[in-house]
Amino acid sequence: DEVLGLVERRYNGLKAIRKQFGDKRLGYSHFFGYELIDDRQLGALVRLSEINEFLYPVFQDDVFSLVQKPAAMGFSDQVKAVVKNKFEGELDPGRYMNSLWELAHRAGIRILTGVSVKELLREEGKVLAEGADQVHLEFKAKKIALCTNAFTKKLWTAPDLQPGRGLILLSKPLDFDIPWNGSFHLDRGYVYFRQLAGRLLLGGGRNIDLEGECSMDFSVNPKIKLHLEGLAREVIFPNRKMEWEMEWTGIMAFGKIKSPIIQQVDDKTAVAVRLGGMGVAIGWQVGKELSLVLSKM
Repeated sequence: DEVLGLVERRYNGLKAIRKQFGDKRLGYSHFFGYELIDDRQLGALVRLSEINEFLYPVFQDDVFSLVQKPAAMGFSDQVKAVVKNKFEGELDPGRYMNSLWELAHRAGIRILTGVSVKELLREEGKVLAEGADQVHLEFKAKKIALCTNAFTKKLWTAPDLQPGRGLILLSKPLDFDIPWNGSFHLDRGYVYFRQLAGRLLLGGGRNIDLEGECSMDFSVNPKIKLHLEGLAREVIFPNRKMEWEMEWTGIMAFGKIKSPIIQQVDDKTAVAVRLGGMGVAIGWQVGKELSLVLSKM
């Protein structure tokens, strides 16, 4: 039930985002999603039809199928099979954020950046913050929504929430044609890649050092960087030369279960956190559910 509910949140959220803003404005393209399968995961393929049946109530169709000619994608022989998800697409998160900001502005919502929230005085409905040059600011509200995801423990003792750092690498423009399109995952979803304007965008790999990546520090873990570079060289583009141009990290929030925490904390405060690395996909639905919680307070 938990898994099915999470899938439904993702699917409904993405449909709502596309309906609200339109595919062109979001830079949306529907090139499908793919999972690369190696020797360790081959046994899972016998359950494809079972999983399709399990997901049918949400999609009213089969979601997953085997790619018939995976060798045409040009991956190394470590890839034994490729599974296709026909419901997955890609949107530009920068365009999505711009669209959200414009929508908020039209609704009369003021967004303040460059301000660090230092403390919540929940019983008083106060937010204590610090701006540039250590200017102290105080905000007072009838209701407060805490949506700081991985950084929430600085303000509220979340019952089951841990930060999870993710590394992204972006290559220089490639001097060869890329024989595939779409969103790709490998190693049980821990690694993600796609092409971006003739470059390789590659990220993840935190399972190589889960304890080390349970961090709110935005630095780069050299062990994971080497791992991702090796996957690009040995699995994704074997026998091809490529160089890297940019790297950055982002902090996600995880817990023992995949579902987000959406709840009332006290008379004046509610939270919506722990998005499990799926903030773009489930953030819209989580926001709607949080608004319902706030409306009943």
